[in-house]
Amino acid sequence: MPGRIPDLNNKDGPKRRQQQKWTEATSAAKVERNDANSKASHAVHIVAAAAAVVVRVVRVVVVVVVVVVVVVVVVVVVVAVVGVVAVVVVVVVVVVVVVVVVVKVVGL
Repeated sequence: MPGRIPDLNNKDGPKRRQQQKWTEATSAAKVERNDANSKASHAVHIVAAAAAVVVRVVRVVVVVVVVVVVVVVVVVVVVAVVGVVAVVVVVVVVVVVVVVVVVKVVGL
């Protein structure tokens, strides 16, 4: 009958088929979008973890370099002023201090 309202509950009707195709297409697009977001999020977490490792390594390197420079300066000054026996004592003390500082900064 012309002018009749189509039955949307009719599983074989053209509007129902069109709606079904649209639902399938949009749900597939949502799945693809979620996969892409998940992969991007995973990549961000990997980069953040790598950055944290780099920051920790850089902190350790900086602390070690500063301590080595201080040790060298102290040893040179002590050798020039006092002598070799005092150098051995200073080196032992400095090694202990270096170990304590590195353990505190790195958090081992």
